Amino acid sequence: MIHSALRALLPDPNWSRNSGIGLKRSQTLFSQSEAILTAAAQAAWIGLRYQVPIIATTIEVGEDDVPMLKYRVPRINEVEEWAHRTLVVHHRPALDINRLREELGELKVPSPQGDQTWMHLVLDSSKDTASVSRIGFIFHTHHSVTDGNGGKIITNRYLAEFGTRLRAGNTSIPDFLWGTESENLTPAIFNVLGPSEPVPIHPSSDQEPTFAHPFYRTLGGEMQSIGASMENQYGFKARDGDQGWPDSRRAELVFSPKESKTLLTYMKNEPYTLAVLLHAALAMVVMFYKPGSKDAKNSFLNNFVMVDVRSHLKVPYTGEGYPGYAIAPPMLRLPVSLFLTSEGTALALDKELLVKVMSEIRERYAEHKERAISYIAPASDIFAYAMKRSYAVDHHPVNQCYMFSSDGPGEKFLKSTVRDTSGNTLFEITKFFTFICHPTLRLISVCRLGRELWKLARILTGTCWLRRT
Repeated sequence: MIHSALRALLPDPNWSRNSGIGLKRSQTLFSQSEAILTAAAQAAWIGLRYQVPIIATTIEVGEDDVPMLKYRVPRINEVEEWAHRTLVVHHRPALDINRLREELGELKVPSPQGDQTWMHLVLDSSKDTASVSRIGFIFHTHHSVTDGNGGKIITNRYLAEFGTRLRAGNTSIPDFLWGTESENLTPAIFNVLGPSEPVPIHPSSDQEPTFAHPFYRTLGGEMQSIGASMENQYGFKARDGDQGWPDSRRAELVFSPKESKTLLTYMKNEPYTLAVLLHAALAMVVMFYKPGSKDAKNSFLNNFVMVDVRSHLKVPYTGEGYPGYAIAPPMLRLPVSLFLTSEGTALALDKELLVKVMSEIRERYAEHKERAISYIAPASDIFAYAMKRSYAVDHHPVNQCYMFSSDGPGEKFLKSTVRDTSGNTLFEITKFFTFICHPTLRLISVCRLGRELWKLARILTGTCWLRRT
């Protein structure tokens, strides 16, 4: 799944997000033919462009070498051409959208045509095309357009538009006054900050900037954290990097109903989120393959974490009101000493240690969520400069440790049931996923990593144990 031309820093040009959902049609909607579904899907896609025009933005780099998202007001024929390119219909056996997402994950974004956002409609090739009752969607976009939660917000709006048109039998191309949609362009978060957010001292002010000021204190603290992450890096166990454009790999963790109930009960009682559990498990996997010692007690596992900042914005942009990119990427550092005894020997990778690491990560996340976010603009400029120089000399990504991208509870912002304006059920979502594709060389086998993560997550259910051999 997957900002507006106003972002200070765009992620790597090939970062992209996918989100997919399986939909079961409600009995209140009669099954429709493939032709009607496709026409309604395209009309809804055009309608969404008017509501959320960032889906039709392109990435451009100005003369000052600063990237931006640019939106151009189209002619009506250009809107239809855009829809034909970016609303893609697929036929897959048994609605297999997993294989499709792997294929999409290997594509370079933007496309040669400059497009960077698509909606994929997936139909079951083994069923009668005259009467379709189950369909799938994948929303695929460059990460500069939106974040994980923003993708779900956009998907909600699209499904509502799609279902409403389908129910009304309206599959004609929407008649909009193109040009007025520019009023709906998503502003940068720095332009819609909440009233409690500290802002930098105005250049015309006589006041001297100091780190006692909340804005500069937050900025200084974050810069200090990023700088510290360049020292005492623990990282993965060394292995030869993969050559060429990386494959799209995935590992799916499946729990039994009993394990799921036990795990969710434990997590809600503590409380922890699954993101905290997986983050802790990932850290323990690093220690599994590269056990710590007293020589590494002053080292750290470093990674940028994702913090949704929509709660820091002003009305009407809080929560679901902001479909764009609203994430702060602070640095989270876990000391290797967490995994060591006082004598410097490696602790057992058991439930006690997992809970200990989860508690540490939960506290770090809580601190980041409360932190002011206005520092992101200048910090992004600094980080962009450093990242560009690092890529130029082939020093990026640094082996600081794993990359972990999670926007919080997976079901947040995604409606499991889509209803029309009268409250009638249009669709029920039976399954969804969201993932990010990052074009860096793998440092560890994804399938092997997935197996160990699965074992660690099951530790909390009492059904598994991770041991070194």
